[in-house]
Parts: sequence; C-alpha cells; structure tokens
Amino acid sequence: MIDNRYFTLIKGDREEILSAVHEALISYGKKLISYNALLNLDLADVHHNPVVLKCQLWTPDNSEGVACFGNLEDGMPFLVYRLMKIRPFEITRVSLEFDIDCEFNYAMRVFHHIDIDGNERYVRVMQDPKWDFWEQGERLPFEQVDKYSERFIKKRLTNEMILDYALALGWDLRSPYFWKSSTDARYYEWSNR
Repeated sequence: MIDNRYFTLIKGDREEILSAVHEALISYGKKLISYNALLNLDLADVHHNPVVLKCQLWTPDNSEGVACFGNLEDGMPFLVYRLMKIRPFEITRVSLEFDIDCEFNYAMRVFHHIDIDGNERYVRVMQDPKWDFWEQGERLPFEQVDKYSERFIKKRLTNEMILDYALALGWDLRSPYFWKSSTDARYYEWSNR
C-alpha cells in the first residue's frame, strides 16, 4: 500500500536546533519524555490521532542540520511554526510516498520551504477524492515548473521532483548517509490527551 510520510529538515547548528525544539515542545505544557538513542526510524508508526506523540531528530551524516520525523500523519506542522517563533531557521518539510503497510492510505506529496526570513513556498498534489494541485508563495529557481502543467495532476509534483528540490537546498535524501547519523538521535514522547 502506498502512503505518505513527512520529514522536516532544519538547517543550522545541531545544539541550537535541539535546544529550540525542546523549548518549543515544553511550551505546550505537556510532560515530555526525552532521551538519546541510536537512530531507528519506523515509517509504519504513523497515526491519525495517536495517544502518545513521538518525534525523533537526527543529524544526517551528509547534511548540515537536523532531520525530524514524527508519528502524526500530518508531520507535526505545529512544531515548525512554534519553532520559527523561538528562533528563525531555514526549514523544509517534505511529504513523500512510500510503499509500506499502514493503517490508512493518504495520497499526498508536499514540498514546503520556509527561509530564514519567514518567506514560505508551498507546492502540493493530493487526492481528495480527485487529484488536486496547489501552490503558494514565490517559486524557487530550482523548481521544475514546466511539470506543474502536466495533464495528469498527480504527476505535477512527484517524489523525484521533491527529492531534487531537497537536494538543491542541501539535503540528499537519496543517499544512504542521510538515513545514518554518527551521533545519537534525540527522541521526544508526550501525551496527546
């Protein structure tokens, strides 16, 4: 079954990012469990409304920044906006399709970039129930805009395009080194109730 998974890519110094993420999460007033451990991504552990919210942050061996993966199906956009209020970072959120066993099937691909000044670019295709294409913000120079007029709407933004866009911003998600970290990942868990 095909389903989408969100990843948040935050450029900057690891310690500054982890400190700001911690501050953002505690600002919700929830009791947090935080620990460091080896990176262990479970792409199947994503839910519509989990009892316990989880996110893990790691420093990919091939990038200058921190990647984040959460177990909420929308990728936890609330964390990004709270983080930007604490300290401006360059943040890129991508939603890619994966062939995995999952509890729901939600066809959507997203490229969402926020620069250090807070300018946003958002491009999305999704099936609800028909395919829909939507974009907002100023187009970035590396975008493959000729594809945005494809006859088949679902082809207007593909996984490959999103991976190309991320690469143009310094994030090579195609490389196995993106999915490895020489340092422990930081894990957070808190109640969703």
